[in-house]
Amino acid sequence: PDKDKNEKVIHFRKIKDIDHERFSHDLNASLSALDNENKSFCDIITQFGEGCVSVLNSHAPEITKTIRDVPSAPWFDGEYKLARAERRKSRKSMANNRS
Repeated sequence: PDKDKNEKVIHFRKIKDIDHERFSHDLNASLSALDNENKSFCDIITQFGEGCVSVLNSHAPEITKTIRDVPSAPWFDGEYKLARAERRKSRKSMANNRS
């Protein structure tokens, strides 16, 4: 099998791991340092976006990962998917109602 056809590159960030207080502080510091004097609206928006991305990159860097793109099995149809969802819902309900 051809490896390139089965691989997919994804990009993500671990947003849940961000320290909200530090992130807020750094974002405020970055935005307060913006130089708005004698700049066009487009320049200000660009500077704002770059500042936000810079802070986000320092707190939650973008991670690139190559994964295998596995095609769906022919028997995994909509009916089976609904049955699995119903089973998970029932198990969750049962776990929450245990005494």
